[in-house]
Amino acid sequence: DHTAQKCTLTMDKVNNSTTQQLNTRIFSVNAMNELKKNLQAQDWTQVIEEEDVESAYSTFSRFLQSALNNACPPKTIKQKKNLNKNMWDDECRSLKSSYLEALNREIT
Repeated sequence: DHTAQKCTLTMDKVNNSTTQQLNTRIFSVNAMNELKKNLQAQDWTQVIEEEDVESAYSTFSRFLQSALNNACPPKTIKQKKNLNKNMWDDECRSLKSSYLEALNREIT
């Protein structure tokens, strides 16, 4: 006859996963074509005719940011990192291997 063993383990569940949010833009081929089209359609005379370098750069940056926001809007992406730790130690491995050896001897 076979005798059964019952083992009950009470362990606290540890949440090892962390979620990280990234703000990014998706630069697909279609989005880049849309950006090029927006930049070509832009009237650049305000940038070219500006005498103050800081004002010209500020206007250029505003135009570029607007075109970028239209073509490739910023998106928030959630990345989940699973940080599960290996619960097997050397004792578990040796118990498993001895169990499997005994099971193989019993089968054959």
